[in-house]
Order: sequence, then structure tokens, then C-alpha cells
Amino acid sequence: MFAIKRALKLNNKEATLMAKHAGFRRVVYNMALSLRQQLYGVVKTSDSKAIGEIKKILTNHIKKRPENAWMNELSSRVYQNALRDLNDAFSRFRKGLTKHPVFASRKDGQSFTVDNGNGKSVLDVGGKIKIPTLGIFRLHEPLDECIAKTFKLIKIEDLNVSGMLANHKLAGAIADLGFYEFRRQLEYKALMYGSKVETVSQWFPSSKTCSNCGHKQDMPLSIRTYDCPVCGMSKDRDLNAAINILNYQPSA
Repeated sequence: MFAIKRALKLNNKEATLMAKHAGFRRVVYNMALSLRQQLYGVVKTSDSKAIGEIKKILTNHIKKRPENAWMNELSSRVYQNALRDLNDAFSRFRKGLTKHPVFASRKDGQSFTVDNGNGKSVLDVGGKIKIPTLGIFRLHEPLDECIAKTFKLIKIEDLNVSGMLANHKLAGAIADLGFYEFRRQLEYKALMYGSKVETVSQWFPSSKTCSNCGHKQDMPLSIRTYDCPVCGMSKDRDLNAAINILNYQPSA
């Protein structure tokens, strides 16, 4: 999973819309933090359960008050992600990684998070971007052309995604990466730009094979570097696998 940082080219109306969403996020975050603190010593419950109940209160009561009608004009993904951020902040605090969550302030910066409901959004190349639940906006600089326009031959491994999703240790990461959608987009773009996508069999031992001499050995996921006992090569396991996929030739 990777992120692309781009500046938006906003007119006054769009800038106002963004500022409203940033304010919405700050109000929800601070409201939820205040309610969570009020529960200390009153109700013994976990942070996640408390925030879950706070979400119900916000959705079923607070947002329905006449004075809060403005909340219903903005993206619901903003307040849902604000609550998720607060839950993450408490999680880091309980693990001793950070201090107790503090109230959000304008001086800390105007920010908010939106997504399309499953945590990811696949973007097309061009001078505009479609932000889930908000609309289409202009970019100061276009998105780069993710691979099909740059390379004439692209090789990918035909991973057993269904099997990987069955592994609870991998399921979250695999689902977030959106492998199915990535492959679909890649093949679609390849047709547009005249490039070719070749699929390497999932049974090809790309991770177990030394890309230098061809030696094969077991490579559990916990081992992140391929150290070959035959030729002495040492490479990151993913880089080694990528080289093997690049050099793969299907049997006749």
C-alpha cells in the first residue's frame, strides 16, 4: 500500500467545503474525547467499546438536533474516521507509545480523512481527482502515469489471494492492498497504452529461488532476506522474488 501526496487547486467554494469538513472532524474528535473522559470512574469499559457507544450517540441523537443540522450536510466518513483516529490514539496511549490523547486545535493544522468505505480508493491518471463522498477536484499537478504507460512488458505473479485472505495473519494487509482491483486496473490500462501484462503462475517458486544461481530453499515469511548458501548472494526477499518473476519464462 502506498500514498500519493498532491495539492488541490481549490476555488473559494471548494476551500470553504474543505474547511467545514476539517472543522467537523475537530468537533467530533473533541466531543468524543470529552465524553470518553467523563466515563472514567463511572463506567468500566474499554476505549473501543466506549467510542463505539459514543458513535451511536452521535449518529442517533447529536446529529439529529436542529442546531447540528449542518453535520448532516457533510461527509459521514469524516466523523467515522475521526472516531477511528481517537480509538487509535487511545490504543497507542495504552501501549505506552504516546501521551494521553489531547483535544484537537486549529493551530495543530486543518485536516480530515475520507475514504470510499473500505479504506482505499483507486485513482486514475490526470489533472483531476475524485475524492470519495466529496466530489471531483482539480490538482495543482497531475497524477503520475501507476505503470502501463511507462513499460511495454509488465509481469505480475498470479497470487492465491483467496487462500491468503483465509490466513488471519495476512487477511487485513491483503484486503487493504486491493490486489484484485490493482490487477484489473493494470490490465485495463495496458490495453489503452498498448503494453502487455504477463501473469506468472502462483506455483512458480519466486521467493524460494536464488535469482543469481537458481538454488532453491524454504523461505518462511518471517525471513525477509534471501541468503543463498551456494553462491553467497544476499538480497531482500521481495527484490529477489521480483527478479525471478522478471526472468520467468513459461515452459513450452
